[in-house]
Amino acid sequence: MQRSVDMRDSLLIFTTLLAALLVVFLFIGIGLTPDNYQYFLSRRLPKVLAIVIAAVAIAQSSLVCELLAAKAASF
Repeated sequence: MQRSVDMRDSLLIFTTLLAALLVVFLFIGIGLTPDNYQYFLSRRLPKVLAIVIAAVAIAQSSLVCELLAAKAASF
């Protein structure tokens, strides 16, 4: 029983990651031509990297808050 739940969770994580990568590639690539490739390098790529860094920071801070709340509740 536990194994099927783990497989389902893994499939959900993989599907979510795949969807997120698709959205990132669409955001970066829509309208990209050889003429405006420099625009892509100077504007869109840093914007996507900033979004990813912010998302990772929010996820980590949420995890820390949950761990601190769980420790406080156990006292």
